[in-house]
Amino acid sequence: MTLASDRNAMKLRQETSRALAAGDRIEEYGLRRTCEVVTCTAQLSRYNPATTCSLHRGWVSTRTRSSRD
Repeated sequence: MTLASDRNAMKLRQETSRALAAGDRIEEYGLRRTCEVVTCTAQLSRYNPATTCSLHRGWVSTRTRSSRD
């Protein structure tokens, strides 16, 4: 996946968020979609405009968990 397609996916998510806030219908991208990487079986949300899962898109979580000390 290219940087341009990542930007397109991000733009689609932002547009969907704006539409949701405005009360418009939420766009759906199909049922039972899987990651486009041949060896991957991850299912994508019908509301997710991306064609690959977060692992293959290169997404890294910035969320940290607190320690239980």
